[in-house]
Amino acid sequence: MTIDEIPNELIEQWGGKTLDAFRREAERELIGTVYESIRLDRGPRAIVLMCVTNTDQIASLEKAFTFVEGRKKYEDWNTLTLLEVFRRTVLGRGFAYESLRDIAGKRSAIVLCSTEPRSMEILTFLFNFPV
Repeated sequence: MTIDEIPNELIEQWGGKTLDAFRREAERELIGTVYESIRLDRGPRAIVLMCVTNTDQIASLEKAFTFVEGRKKYEDWNTLTLLEVFRRTVLGRGFAYESLRDIAGKRSAIVLCSTEPRSMEILTFLFNFPV
């Protein structure tokens, strides 16, 4: 894919896909994880979006990253799209997440978006992405 094709690809792939739909995809996977990425022609990944629902993998992520909840507003996963999470990532620091908690208050799912090399390197290591 060329740089000129990325905007249309993002809108087509992620504009209508909600975090809840992405979570359901992850839950259907044996490992409880699903990811999508975009790379430029023959280059490294430029964007990684993933959803993790496996509790052991969520625990690994919580050790690798500091997730600050603070006053963060919890979003409606039925309406929040992957495209919006990507937009927030680009406008922020190149790494963003949204987490979903169960009745007991534990994370039951987490969506991560990265556009910066260091966090992509960590995700590649933790989840053994093909290079």
